[in-house]
Amino acid sequence: MGMRKPRQQRPTHDSLHTECKLGQRCARTWSLRDAARKAASRSGKPVVLALGSPRRPGWLHVVHTDDMDAFLCEYLKKKRRDILEQNRDSQSCPSQQSR
Repeated sequence: MGMRKPRQQRPTHDSLHTECKLGQRCARTWSLRDAARKAASRSGKPVVLALGSPRRPGWLHVVHTDDMDAFLCEYLKKKRRDILEQNRDSQSCPSQQSR
């Protein structure tokens, strides 16, 4: 039995590459999400799984479609605060003039 040839992907979005996976390999992620959802039910916060690997930089964020609006809202608020803070910091430091 040789390696299977990957199936050709049909575009599902104009500007994003979206991979849709179904099956047993995803079961652990779903179990982790279900446990996190149960823990978050008291707080009412959206669940975001941050999956990492010691051999790879960064994090892979997994957000259920039910939580996507709340996640994006919080993400954009944070980005806006960061931009405003960055602009404030750059404006509060007058440039040094050499004499």
